Amino acid sequence: MPRAKNRLPKPDPDSGIEDVPLLILEWLGEQGISTFIRFDAQRPHNQWTFAA
Repeated sequence: MPRAKNRLPKPDPDSGIEDVPLLILEWLGEQGISTFIRFDAQRPHNQWTFAA
């Protein structure tokens, strides 16, 4: 089993939470879990799709 890279977010008060989803997706990938995230702006409701 591959070792986790143990990456931690670097605090940046101006960045907000933009980096958090990417860190989660990266962590899931390191655990061997395939992920898919999609944003469809053309749909009026339920614009986000996530599958793991």
